[in-house]
This record gives sequence, structure tokens and C-alpha cells, in this order.
Amino acid sequence: MSKIAYIDGHGEDLWDAIVARKMEGIIAKSKDGRYHPGKRTEDFVKIINYHHAEVLIAGDRKGDFGWLAHYKGRTAGVIELGVPLAHKQAFYGVVKPLITSEDRDFVYVQPKIKARVKFRN
Repeated sequence: MSKIAYIDGHGEDLWDAIVARKMEGIIAKSKDGRYHPGKRTEDFVKIINYHHAEVLIAGDRKGDFGWLAHYKGRTAGVIELGVPLAHKQAFYGVVKPLITSEDRDFVYVQPKIKARVKFRN
């Protein structure tokens, strides 16, 4: 066992510092909370510092759902979660004329469709 750094009574100041430094987030624990290995309890809460960005969709993954995201002209990752069915349907309704090429994993499209994404790290 080892003691870890903590902030007592200044959680909002800590959060402001986390946001200013663009860090991932914090773990908040109730003072009298106990750690239970392998169990999630309300005694420990992960508070995530999410970020948002506008990206362009540059491809559609074959097989499992995933849109290839470009940010400032570079590949930024794959959007896999949190896309409503209506948005998927709208994309597939307009994407066909934008297709430029494909390979084993992706169908690539002209990066003209914008998406606002929420991410961490």
C-alpha cells in the first residue's frame, strides 16, 4: 500500500487546473469510501475532461461500423461509437458520389462531410 496525492476541499480548483492543462480527468472519492477490488462503487467516480472537435469524414470502414476521421488534413482516428442511426442513414444517402477509392479495410471518400466529435486523450 502507498499513499497518493490528494486534494481535500478544493475539487473545483483541481478540476479547473485539469481542464487548463487539457488532462484526461480526475478520480473523485468520498472521504469515508472504501476501495473494493474488482467492483465499481459510488465511492469512486471518474470525471472525464471531454474535448470536442469538428472533423471531416474521409472514409467508411468495411465490416464493423467506423468512419475515418480527418482533422486538419490528417487522419485522426475512427469514429465508432455514439453515432445515431439517423446520422448513419443520412451519410449513406449522400456518400456514393463522393467515393474516391477503396482498399481491403475502407471505402475512401472526398472529405466534405463534417462531424462534431467528443473525445478524450
